[in-house]
Amino acid sequence: MRYLIEWFCSFFPTRLPIGMTAFEKWATTVIRLSGCPDNRSTRFSLSVMIMHGKKARVPKRFYALQLYKAAANEVAHAVAQEVKAQQKADDEAAKAQLQSGKAAAAEPPPVEAPTAKEVGGDVQTQADGGGVPAPQTAVVREAS
Repeated sequence: MRYLIEWFCSFFPTRLPIGMTAFEKWATTVIRLSGCPDNRSTRFSLSVMIMHGKKARVPKRFYALQLYKAAANEVAHAVAQEVKAQQKADDEAAKAQLQSGKAAAAEPPPVEAPTAKEVGGDVQTQADGGGVPAPQTAVVREAS
């Protein structure tokens, strides 16, 4: 029930804390509303948010949402850095594999064109025209 009252009151502007006791009480409420862990780094974040703010009366919900967003940004940044490092490692592995493949075989083996017999007799070879179907010719027989 107390949390519900705190949540409802968090929508209304309140005075910012003056004094350590007031800050501790205020910060505990804001941290509880945000759902973030109650530790030194979250209290540091709240104190920095107060210092950068321009208003003396701000809803606690504003700071709770800002704290939640900051925590989400921190996690997203860590994931992005991890993905970036993995991509870099994959690129370096592919580059190393490519370099070792070039050293092993300087030239790729030649590709042989299929013959007309292999294809079925109705397609020209690459040497004759590049795999284009053979033109249909009409055979005209003379009547005897």
